[in-house]
Amino acid sequence: MLNYLEKELAVILIENVENKQMNLTYKEAAEELGKRINQTVNPHFGLRKPLEMIARVCVELDLPIITVRVVRASGTSRKMAGEGFYKIACELKPMYKTMSDEEVWNLEKSWYVSVKIGINYALILQEM
Repeated sequence: MLNYLEKELAVILIENVENKQMNLTYKEAAEELGKRINQTVNPHFGLRKPLEMIARVCVELDLPIITVRVVRASGTSRKMAGEGFYKIACELKPMYKTMSDEEVWNLEKSWYVSVKIGINYALILQEM
């Protein structure tokens, strides 16, 4: 079961996908979450656990891992999900252990093309 903060972050990610928006950086996700919960969220430390919990619910519901939408800022070497995403994805889907972080990221994000977001991800909110 997701807590209030995790639920709000899940809603942000679901809205992001439904509205066909670009990926969010960790900073953007933290800022938007902070606005919604009226509290400062540290993008470096405040998102790890909520993103992990959302990823777990996605896998439990046999959905693509929506947290793939949160990426490092463009100032980094590659604008893709961070190491934490790859670690949790490999834990939740052991077949990913033989793949690179970029292959896992591309595979998870590609599945959004075929997913009926509003219907399937509503299940995440029901789990809360």
